[in-house]
Amino acid sequence: MNGLLHAERLDLLLGYFSFSAINVLSLGFAQFLSNGGKMRIIANNVLSEKDKQTIVSAKNDEPTFGLIDLTDIKSLKFRLDDYGRHFFECMAWLLSQGRIELVLVKPKDKRGISHFKSGVFYDKDQKVCFKASCNFTASGMLENLEELEVFLKWENSRSSKCIEMQEEYFEEIFSGASDAVSCTI
Repeated sequence: MNGLLHAERLDLLLGYFSFSAINVLSLGFAQFLSNGGKMRIIANNVLSEKDKQTIVSAKNDEPTFGLIDLTDIKSLKFRLDDYGRHFFECMAWLLSQGRIELVLVKPKDKRGISHFKSGVFYDKDQKVCFKASCNFTASGMLENLEELEVFLKWENSRSSKCIEMQEEYFEEIFSGASDAVSCTI
């Protein structure tokens, strides 16, 4: 969560994704948003029905709630922490406003799924990349036994190269230029 507190942007290349993971990180995510943070996510196309409804609502510009004050951390944390209607309304609003961008993918011409678990935190000129075994779901974050490997831009040339390769691969998929996957949303 500490990475979220200081990041300006977060790019996640994921397998399984659920908004429940954002709910788990609600305090750090509220601070991230309040600081002007933006999140881009690439995930597989296997979603819960509630997550699907939230994405469709955002795409159809259907959120029926008032404006969200992103500078009021306490109120925002409450809205993000309440795993009911308000939480999913917040997620739909953040999607519709471009504060969260989500691309769902599946392998081209294969039966498998996207199963990545990596990301890059951005803070001005600094970057921290991670590769993990954990799915970005509540149970993946709270219940499973998982691994996490971290690369720091300032650490050494190997870490810098790993971050650069991660960024290039993410951009290729996010932009739709990858031959390995088909975008479903």
